[in-house]
Amino acid sequence: MTILIPFTIYSFNIYTEPATQNASLVLYHYLCQKIVGTEEHVNTIRMMNTVRDHLESDRKYTIITSGSFGEGLEMRGSDLDVMKVLKYLEVCEKTYDYSNFRTVYFRMEMEDTQPGYTKLRLVQTNNMYVCKDCDVIGQHVYLSNFTFKQGFLHDSLPTLHGPCVSSDDGLYDFAPCLHSKLWITPAKQWVTRSNNSWPSYDIKQKIVGTEEDVNTIRMMNNVRDHLESDGNIAMITSGSFGEGLNMRGSDLDIMKVLKYLEVCEKTQDNLDIRKAYFKMETEDTQPGYTKLRLVQTNDLYYFENCDVVGSDVYLSNFKIKQGFLDDELTAVHGPCVSDENGFYDFAPCLHSKLWIPPAKQWVTRSNNSWPSYDIKQFWRYFTLDKFVFTKDYVFKPDELQVKEKIETNPPVCAYFLRCLCHYHLQNSWQLRKSLQGLQFLMKENNHLMPESISKNGCYNILGICFLLLGDIESARQAFMRSIELYPSQRKNMAFQRLSFISRM
Repeated sequence: MTILIPFTIYSFNIYTEPATQNASLVLYHYLCQKIVGTEEHVNTIRMMNTVRDHLESDRKYTIITSGSFGEGLEMRGSDLDVMKVLKYLEVCEKTYDYSNFRTVYFRMEMEDTQPGYTKLRLVQTNNMYVCKDCDVIGQHVYLSNFTFKQGFLHDSLPTLHGPCVSSDDGLYDFAPCLHSKLWITPAKQWVTRSNNSWPSYDIKQKIVGTEEDVNTIRMMNNVRDHLESDGNIAMITSGSFGEGLNMRGSDLDIMKVLKYLEVCEKTQDNLDIRKAYFKMETEDTQPGYTKLRLVQTNDLYYFENCDVVGSDVYLSNFKIKQGFLDDELTAVHGPCVSDENGFYDFAPCLHSKLWIPPAKQWVTRSNNSWPSYDIKQFWRYFTLDKFVFTKDYVFKPDELQVKEKIETNPPVCAYFLRCLCHYHLQNSWQLRKSLQGLQFLMKENNHLMPESISKNGCYNILGICFLLLGDIESARQAFMRSIELYPSQRKNMAFQRLSFISRM
């Protein structure tokens, strides 16, 4: 039997009916207190989500609880949404955005796609397993949305549901995700948005952390470093996390100072017989660098990390870092040994107890002392005609260890070295800007480019940069341009580089 209940609809103006306005406020507070939960209850759920996400995340994945429950709203009947960000897969908008050879990169292609969608073309990988989730279209390889999600199906999550894999009852949605470190074009308007709109100061404090949060992280770092240090080593947490900034996606930088190895500038009489001593030799070295000659040791083990040059024994930068490689730290990354994902950088260090002459000015330095006004003015007008990397030049970058002589102009050399620095430091944004500057210099009719034979060397430098970043096609074009300018197969290294590319 159906019972019909008559009712009348009334229209109220909440601004003119105090009773209705009070009723609305009562309803709002009832919803907050009884259904949604109190502010303390919501904050507790958010904190629990953050803690669980942090514990379940590791070097390869970042877990993010999203949706209503991620916001702290535990509503009856709502599902649980979880995102799993794959750190070893990265998306870039342009070819030169990628800089870590240990990461798999996909390039966005938004032509012939609907707004908010993109095709992902594989541009760099050292892991052939990734190719199983891709489709070959013409001459390119693209990530398959369907095949990629198929790899996450199992007994608990047997169903594909939009961008997610879900449980049979639809109460659990799991979304595998890829990320881009840089702002893509459709989102660049957010970069120049007003700082006074969003996020607010309070939200920024929640992201970076309050002064108390930063100081707490610093204190925890100091305590952990102290507990991990002993009579032989001193541990120092450095980088952004060492400064108390716990930013999602940033790496962890650790310095390990070897106390049993000591650096001295001059040979002293009162040396500790239990330590190994290395003497600094800065002659014929670039500023900021030194050779370390072994002057005392009672342990033959240290000779394994040294090279014999003439009648002297010098510490080998390459060999000492090789000794710290293990199953977790598998790659040499500049002055560090790093994990395969580039999220943990470990730097073995040596120390000197005394101030060395290049650093003594820091003891009594004044902000107005150096450089002087005259030197600053001199820098403005000091120019170089060309820069030459010879085959016997000891301090060539590792990426430039070739037998040929490479001649280039100073601006190109400067941008090339900047690209190498940001490449090894994994500063994607700065690397992108440096490479843009280098490409600008290579434009035709640029007054900074020489008209001499060294112009082909500049294109060789550009090709090497593209080759390091995995952009094979751009590298090939740069080397071809170098050959057009200087078609000498014996003297132009571009021929050997092109031959190398053809074998890849």
